[in-house]
Amino acid sequence: MLPELRHYWSSDNLLAVANLVTKTGFKKLTENIHCNDNTKAVSRGEAGYNRLHKLWPVIDALNSRLKEV
Repeated sequence: MLPELRHYWSSDNLLAVANLVTKTGFKKLTENIHCNDNTKAVSRGEAGYNRLHKLWPVIDALNSRLKEV
């Protein structure tokens, strides 16, 4: 994950996000997509905080499946 949203639209970046979705569309996706219980999220600045908390169930499922394949 890149440190700031604007980095996904850098011409130096290897990620092709800018070719797939507009900046506004990507921002809406990152604000609204989550697959985890927000009540269990660790607050920013606390030990164990993870910016990807909302997506970890999907990431874990993908990692597990990719290992199988």
